[in-house]
Amino acid sequence: MISSGTVVTANKDVINAIIGSNVALLKINTRTYFSLNSVGAFVWSIIQTPVVNP
Repeated sequence: MISSGTVVTANKDVINAIIGSNVALLKINTRTYFSLNSVGAFVWSIIQTPVVNP
């Protein structure tokens, strides 16, 4: 669970590419690849701007 007042934001070391309704992520410093479905892609788009958990 995320505590109240916690700031959630995308990692600046991760680059992304939109592929249809999905998103591919690459963490540059570890060369780790992630694939997000449409729900994950939606969350990823929201946290591009820091969000504070109420």
